[in-house]
Amino acid sequence: MKKRLRKCLTFIALLMMANSMSAQLNYDDMRLAVDVLKGKETTHDKTWAVGVLEDALKTERDAFTLNVLGIAYLHGLGVEPDTTKAIAYMEESGANGYKMAYHNLGMYYKYLEPSKQDFVKAYETFRNGADAGSPTCCYNAGFMLYKGLGCKQDYTEAIEFFQRAAEKGHVPSMFMLGLCYRNGYGVERDESSAKFFLERAATYDYRDAMDELNKEKPENDPNRHFVNIDETMEIPATMPDIEPYVPDNTGALAGKYQGVLVTYDWSGQYVISERPLTVDMCEKDGHLSGLWLHGNDSVLFNADVTPQGELKFDSTEVVSYDRYAVEKKQLYRFDKADISYMDEYISGQLRLYSMAELEPARPMYLCLRRCNYPMADTQSGDNSKIWAYPNPFKSQVTVRFELDEPCASTKICLYTRSGVNMQSYNLGALEAGEHTFTLTPNLTDGVYVLHVVAGEHVYQTIIIRER
Repeated sequence: MKKRLRKCLTFIALLMMANSMSAQLNYDDMRLAVDVLKGKETTHDKTWAVGVLEDALKTERDAFTLNVLGIAYLHGLGVEPDTTKAIAYMEESGANGYKMAYHNLGMYYKYLEPSKQDFVKAYETFRNGADAGSPTCCYNAGFMLYKGLGCKQDYTEAIEFFQRAAEKGHVPSMFMLGLCYRNGYGVERDESSAKFFLERAATYDYRDAMDELNKEKPENDPNRHFVNIDETMEIPATMPDIEPYVPDNTGALAGKYQGVLVTYDWSGQYVISERPLTVDMCEKDGHLSGLWLHGNDSVLFNADVTPQGELKFDSTEVVSYDRYAVEKKQLYRFDKADISYMDEYISGQLRLYSMAELEPARPMYLCLRRCNYPMADTQSGDNSKIWAYPNPFKSQVTVRFELDEPCASTKICLYTRSGVNMQSYNLGALEAGEHTFTLTPNLTDGVYVLHVVAGEHVYQTIIIRER
């Protein structure tokens, strides 16, 4: 009986030893498979490596292995690319505790080709990684909030993520905290705190931090050089809203214009730079083409004009200065501009797209005045159906206009000649026929453009406020 028991125990011990050796062999194979996929080993091909890792998953859903396979299927390493399977693997990897899987998946969404980018999913994925404790994902979530990519722009919340990452030694987050304190983004401007974080990042040879320490002024320096522009134009302190409008006859936009191009920070609350802008364009069959000159940059452009007041540029690119670029110059693509045409003035919101960073650039405002062009006749076309009196006015002005058909939504907007919205009045739904409204606008003395926006129709006339 004892002899039989000894034989049984010996068999069990040998079995356990064999299993242990098998487990060690599998671990060695898995490590080798990862090195093969990384290109560090060439003893086997990548197809073998994927097979080893997938076999391992049948025994244990290891988080690291799931992440590696996700990357393999994402990039077609040893297997046909399968985005759906790759995303499922990386999501499971993150949920099982491998934090870098969230970073890898978020970067996939963020850096897809421009037509397929999904900033919303990238931000959500980075947030998941941040909640799991990843400092890298904290930085990425903060970066998205800092610029408003896939989420509402919010410096204050971005700082919270940068702080969480910086406390764990994440150097880029130290740099971003330094920028926030130096520019007063989301916090009170504090040069000593800015210097502390920038110098801390610089001790790790972080290039951007060293460059920022060498710059005398912050990017939103209130004492920057101001561009001299026409006294009838103005540079808004914050990024203004634009009510897009172009005339039915797009040929009216043709001509030479001069003015200014203003770049704001990501929140639109601070002016970063002002550059002289000249645009000389012609029109043919609803298309605009011409020469765009801002600062020392010149661009030949073609653009379609939509009835909604949007310029859609066709393959237009420019190499322009970027404070944070290693080479100081970046390639940008003109995406679109929402513009408002008022007599001889064009104002609008322009957005460029960085081909290096694969993301929108900072918001820009353009303000242009046609060169040597008389004031347009405001009483032609639809504008013959609007009147304002008395004009000039002192405190109150009465607006009378005629609608050819009922309108579900109508409003009156008052703009400066350079396109800055001063006041708006929502009138709601109106029936067809003549309507009269008396306004008491809070305006300083000057010339303004009054818009009545009724559905797809826009009526405009000039009003003058004087005491």
